[in-house]
Amino acid sequence: MTNLFCAPRLGLLLLLSLALLPWLRAASKFQPARLPSSADSPLLDSLLRSDPKLAPVIKRAAAYEVQIIYTQINRDAQNRPHFVQHNFRLNERQYFNPASLVKLPVAALALEKLNQLHQPGLTRNSPLSIGTAFRCQTRCPTSPPLIPTNSTPSAIM
Repeated sequence: MTNLFCAPRLGLLLLLSLALLPWLRAASKFQPARLPSSADSPLLDSLLRSDPKLAPVIKRAAAYEVQIIYTQINRDAQNRPHFVQHNFRLNERQYFNPASLVKLPVAALALEKLNQLHQPGLTRNSPLSIGTAFRCQTRCPTSPPLIPTNSTPSAIM
């Protein structure tokens, strides 16, 4: 099995990163109106606290480093969008992973690039190694080498 960061694959990663720049730049032009970063949205706070299934997570929100940003889109009489941002525990000094923003475009670009490369043995099922760059990430000792997993050896709650 070859290392993920060998020259051809590193080129693929760099190309994907560069391909996303125009899209991210365009997306950044649509900035929602912000609530003060220290203020939780009463809307989100009441919704989260009223759901009994979320109660255990919300009670330990600091331990789980929970941060939520919800953007409400209101349209005026001319159908122009106006954005209102609702926050829950947003902390500008703490890392926030906007995963849903990039999942679909990155997956689509990666699959397209895999199709274009025509490299024997390189498929959508090729292993990917993911490191532990942040303190909230841990290595899963039960996961086979180079096989990413969302499982954890112990229960979260």
